[in-house]
Amino acid sequence: MEQTKKIFIMVLPSFGHINPITGLASELVLKQKYEIFFYGNDEHKDVIERTGAIFRQYENMLISESKIKPLNEEKHDAMEGFFLKMINYCYKSVPTLIQDLELEKPDLIIFDHMSLPARFAIKILETRFQKGLIKNPPPPAVNFYTCFASKKGVYPNDEQIKEMAGSGIQSLTSLAKIIYKQTIFSWKFGINIYNPIEFINKPEKLNIVGVSPELHPFSEHFDSSFKFVGPCISEKVRKSQNFEPKLKEILDLFPIVGSDLTKRDEQSNLRLIYASLGTVFNNNLFIFDMIIEAIRLYNEDKGEENSYDSKVVISVGKDNMKIYDEKVETDENFHLPENVLIMASVPQIDVLERASVFITHCGMNSACEAIQYGVPVICLPIKADQPLVAHRLADDLNLGIRFDPLNVTPKDLKSALDKILRENSYLERMLSFTKISHEYNGSASSANLIEQFLNELYSSN
Repeated sequence: MEQTKKIFIMVLPSFGHINPITGLASELVLKQKYEIFFYGNDEHKDVIERTGAIFRQYENMLISESKIKPLNEEKHDAMEGFFLKMINYCYKSVPTLIQDLELEKPDLIIFDHMSLPARFAIKILETRFQKGLIKNPPPPAVNFYTCFASKKGVYPNDEQIKEMAGSGIQSLTSLAKIIYKQTIFSWKFGINIYNPIEFINKPEKLNIVGVSPELHPFSEHFDSSFKFVGPCISEKVRKSQNFEPKLKEILDLFPIVGSDLTKRDEQSNLRLIYASLGTVFNNNLFIFDMIIEAIRLYNEDKGEENSYDSKVVISVGKDNMKIYDEKVETDENFHLPENVLIMASVPQIDVLERASVFITHCGMNSACEAIQYGVPVICLPIKADQPLVAHRLADDLNLGIRFDPLNVTPKDLKSALDKILRENSYLERMLSFTKISHEYNGSASSANLIEQFLNELYSSN
């Protein structure tokens, strides 16, 4: 009888990195050949356990508490902030991961390409093995991209890197800080990694990309180690069973999009608008304020020909929810439109499968889900890779409208809502792309690739 193999999933403990891999985890559990240990934080425990995997707690890895500065305070701090904070986390988290790996000896590690703790743990064990300090090499690893894949000379290009990280003195200063911090870490743990940005872009023998080749820029130029499997969305894991009463009242007004992609609102004059900036970048309160004002302007013009009534759901995060609760109670000048529901968080899939427009920061997870459920987008990219995702969706594929959040006005957003809701072309293009997306079963394909990889690896030993 074949012995059960042990797999550790070690992605960044953030919903934007955990959600895209839940489908893969579920499929691996269903094969009943593997014991899956899935690392995360307490806030991820429920969604991880719904995959059937065994939840493991990261030590000192509270990514959700490490907010990047708001966009209107600093535009290009995402890279510096991420790497400096991540290296700090690794001082405590990496020794624990090494202990787990040495004690339990998993047959495979799956990490996402941004998961420095997993990469460092493997590198440290590899170095110790090469020096004869330990008897066994580290487990083999598979790289799972929860965003667009990167490969030098292919994608992204120099201009796109500048868009993400900035340029000039500020960029060089940020890089110097990162390399200095990394050098101290590497000295302490005995490894020869000095530039963590180059380190995370090092491919593995198998690199799974949770994006369809049609969506991914220049997918045809990546080598055969990169497998573009499509989104690994797990509705079973992600969909909510219980809704807040006010949200349920709104969702009950809108039928769910059919499997044949017939849109839910053709006979109705009511539309559902959804807005979210994700969980890491939602401290941009000024963007939410603009969205609310845009809805107020839209409501004032709804008597025009071909206009629609709307219900609006905005996911603002816990901190902003407290601010808006206080505004509603104490600020006489703040008036929340009656058709707007603000919540700290919402079950995104349950809303998207009913929505007609998605106002989004264009995190990769949100972008894939918008496509999966056929929802045209208004793109307000904030930082990191979001400008690249927004450019791909709006400029290359024309699936929505893109704005620079620092230069957009409520009137601009109102006009974009009008345009997308009145012109069927955005919906038609999105639904065409949704049909392409539905041709891929990313969860099953990636699980089969993992199975094949393990079979080839251990049959040759």
